[in-house]
Parts: sequence; C-alpha cells; structure tokens
Amino acid sequence: MTRPAHADELAVSLLRLGTLRVALTDFTESLSLSTALWDHLDPMTKTRALQLHDLVMLVGEDLDRIKSRVNYPAGGAL
Repeated sequence: MTRPAHADELAVSLLRLGTLRVALTDFTESLSLSTALWDHLDPMTKTRALQLHDLVMLVGEDLDRIKSRVNYPAGGAL
C-alpha cells in the first residue's frame, strides 16, 4: 500500500520540528549551564531563556504525542 503524499509531508514537518526542538534544547541548556555567561545576563533575559526552555519542553511533549499518533493511529496507518 502506498502512503498518501500528506503523510510524507507530515513526516518531513515532524522531522524538522524535532530538529528545531533539539537545537533549542541544546541552546537553552548550554546558556543556563554557562555560569560565566548566565551571570552576566540581565534578569529579563534570564526569564525569557527559562520561558523558552519550558516552551521547548512542552512542544517536545506535543511532538512526541503527535509522532505516536502518526505511527500508531487508532484507525490504521496513514
């Protein structure tokens, strides 16, 4: 059975979002773990970095749920 085109487009989009998730996670974690840099940031920038990290984690959870539904849909494979 051939997969519909939208399934391939969805797979590419999920891959891109997953890559963005990894990049943003690495960035926010390296920022917060770099004491020399972190100590020189103003409080608003620190707050935004922490909010970005939290948002990336939430988006990551959403992506995991979407991938699970795509890979194991209730009505059968896409």
